[in-house]
Amino acid sequence: MQTYIPFLDKFLHLFFVKLCISYFLLYSLNNVNLKLNCVTFKKLKKVALYKKTMKKKLETLIIEIVNSLKKYGDES
Repeated sequence: MQTYIPFLDKFLHLFFVKLCISYFLLYSLNNVNLKLNCVTFKKLKKVALYKKTMKKKLETLIIEIVNSLKKYGDES
């Protein structure tokens, strides 16, 4: 006999969506690291800015995941 827990279903969906987004951002950061050898000095500033914004987005997503974990933990 299985029971359906709606908040758990919603939480798991939210968690896996954010996990996939975080993985994609992390992959793109690594991709930028690999391409750094091919760029000129004029482009280095743009690449550094891109990496900085992607890193901030990744950090905010991780914070959101932790906060949602805390929120759903408090509700149960």
